[in-house]
Amino acid sequence: MMKGIFIQIVTLTLIIICTSCDDREESFFELDTAPKITILDARYFGDVENYVIDSLKTSSTNGLGNYQFRLLVEDKENNASNIRYETVAGIAQLIYGDSDLTSNEALDLKDRKVLELTYKPFTELSILNIILSDKLGKEDSVYLEVRTFDNLPPIARLEVREFKVNSQYEYLLDASQSIDLDEFYGGEIVKYRYKINQKEFTSFDAEARFIFPGSGNYAISVSVEDNDGVISESANQILTIP
Repeated sequence: MMKGIFIQIVTLTLIIICTSCDDREESFFELDTAPKITILDARYFGDVENYVIDSLKTSSTNGLGNYQFRLLVEDKENNASNIRYETVAGIAQLIYGDSDLTSNEALDLKDRKVLELTYKPFTELSILNIILSDKLGKEDSVYLEVRTFDNLPPIARLEVREFKVNSQYEYLLDASQSIDLDEFYGGEIVKYRYKINQKEFTSFDAEARFIFPGSGNYAISVSVEDNDGVISESANQILTIP
């Protein structure tokens, strides 16, 4: 009889302990706030805040081929533990330091708050879902969409105005408003090709002074060349000198 009572007491004690542990774990889970992951210096967002859209110039002249970005990890309880990623579209590789991460492995944070990562796309469009997890299994994620392009062409613009320093027929040919559409990615205009009637000359400066032979009508054009060797369409103007 006493033995039976003892077994019941032990069993009840174990149930209370186990229930207490479960309640405690559940309490910890409820009190834990989800971690937050942010791509720093993001320029464009999609329809939601955690969807970043960007582009990458892959021109061999420029030497670009990888998209480098920084991740900010925030966790109120300091429970953030690892980062992994999923390829949603296209083909891409995520690199941390000298290590190529695969989509099924997690990067141990080791108390790192800001991570510098490299995103190497192999298709024109690729989308990654980067997931941050804490030690209790709560998560936050951010989508990174990158479109690649080889080069955007420059656009020539021309203004001709009187200069009259050395001659009454001296004019200033100004192409300084010409632009390279991928300037943000390292593109720049390196050469200006002028044509006046049938006379052609090249300048490395955006402005050129020219003394015309006298009165008359002159067909003037300029085309610009970027640092990828791409030449724009010409900008044209007719100058009438009385």
